[in-house]
Amino acid sequence: MEGRVPISTSDKMYRRFEERKIYHIRYFNLLPNNQRYRLTVQPYIININETTIITLIQENIPPIPSYILWSQRLPPVDQLSKCNQLPPR
Repeated sequence: MEGRVPISTSDKMYRRFEERKIYHIRYFNLLPNNQRYRLTVQPYIININETTIITLIQENIPPIPSYILWSQRLPPVDQLSKCNQLPPR
């Protein structure tokens, strides 16, 4: 998720975040993500303001699993039309 921090609080807020940490964020606004240079493909961004409360989650939370999908080479389409079987998976 992408977020925006006002310049007036940016120095204070940026020092609070660390990579690979999980935070509980309260009292923020959601805005449409219609910026010209999007950092994420999410439709909304978090707008952090002076009343936003950010708390580091200390619990040992397991990482979210990720998967890598590899493409499979298939025969040309004209060859597939000559047979009545689907390509192997």
